[in-house]
Amino acid sequence: DIDRILDVRALALVRDRECDANTLKLRCTIRAVVLYAAQEDSAVYSLEVPISYTHAMGLRGVEARDEAVVTARAVQADAHLVNSRRVSVRTTTAIRAAVFRESDEEIACGAQEEGLCVKTRAQTLSCTAAITARNFTVAQDIELDEGACAAERVLCASLALEALETKLLAGRATVRAQGTVQALYRGTDEGLHTLEKSFTFTQSADLSVSGEGCEAKVCFALRSFDLESAADMSGESRYLSLSAAVTMFVEAVEETEVEVLEDLYGLRRALSFTCRELGIPAPGKEARIRTQTQEEVDTVLPAQRILCAHAVPDLLIERTGEETLSCACQLSLLYEGTDGALYGAAKRVILRFTAQDIDAESALVKVLDVRASASSDGIRAELDAVLEGQMQEKEKVTAVESAEWGEEYPADEKGLSAIVVRMPEKESIWEIAKRHHTTSAAIEAANAEVDLQAPGAWILIPL
Repeated sequence: DIDRILDVRALALVRDRECDANTLKLRCTIRAVVLYAAQEDSAVYSLEVPISYTHAMGLRGVEARDEAVVTARAVQADAHLVNSRRVSVRTTTAIRAAVFRESDEEIACGAQEEGLCVKTRAQTLSCTAAITARNFTVAQDIELDEGACAAERVLCASLALEALETKLLAGRATVRAQGTVQALYRGTDEGLHTLEKSFTFTQSADLSVSGEGCEAKVCFALRSFDLESAADMSGESRYLSLSAAVTMFVEAVEETEVEVLEDLYGLRRALSFTCRELGIPAPGKEARIRTQTQEEVDTVLPAQRILCAHAVPDLLIERTGEETLSCACQLSLLYEGTDGALYGAAKRVILRFTAQDIDAESALVKVLDVRASASSDGIRAELDAVLEGQMQEKEKVTAVESAEWGEEYPADEKGLSAIVVRMPEKESIWEIAKRHHTTSAAIEAANAEVDLQAPGAWILIPL
């Protein structure tokens, strides 16, 4: 029977994703692990609570042919006792999704038609050239440190994956990555022990780019994860056997020059437009900003020993000032009280970063280290975190989705007016001016930057 709940940890798993018309469908599982003290022997046990759910994200313009990059993180978990045999668990999950479409279509920024003036400007943008998703399995034996107590049972564990180096060559991406395992286990001495180990692995994926001028971005999503104690040849559990199903997303990004529509207006025909505003990211340098935060956590009894401490940051990052970005973080502690019993404590912590020029939407926060010590008022925790992002702001541009021509209307005789025509192949400037009741000098002045001798050039004719 359960005496009291000590800690709750949750791991978000993205099992499947599917793009549909204006919708991204996700099938996910939250694996919540409840640490509790038993009534009979006050020993610590774990109870695994799987929570499966489906989620439909409404995303305008998504089609079935699109590729979705999805990452999920369980940012908060808590539990309370219903009775000594029943626990109620509640979790909060943050999901970040990006949808990409492979297309060779040309997007017109204006219409080449008589009576229309188009003004554009050149701009350098970061463009996704290709993206791929590859499923693979990580199997690893984690050896305990020499002198560490052998493991009897793993109570809870987490796995973090991070790309160290990525190479793009001849349509193939090779990724060298690192996995970091954190675990709390009960040893053969009936005590609680913690473990943190890192290992490296290499994966590759086909990518339809040459690799020249491209930068690769990699992220991982867990589909399943298990960590169990394993015995060596001597019969002792000196190893932890890790097995994880992972989806690796590789995105090839390149800088490209585009013509952005700046002005579009009709002079001799009416036009009606359907538009929408887009955020266009410009190329920016990668930035890393670190911060350290101290927090006091209240406890039921004074703590004499901290067994483990961990923190999970949210995926949502907000700008709380001109020079400040903030991110919430769930801090959880497991400690031994002055009465010798084990207790748990948790607190929602706000991490603040001095980041004036970093785009909040593309940033990501990682907690590097959590240190905790007993104090007179409870537990003093120190968090060391880093914010990674790009030094840029998205530029707002207006995209023309459709344009409908109206009837031609006459020029204003009392004001200035003009039309846009294509330069005929067998007609001089004088003949064009005579036909439109203007002068050659007026046409040459209005087209100072245009080669009037080039057949097919679009020229402006003042009326």
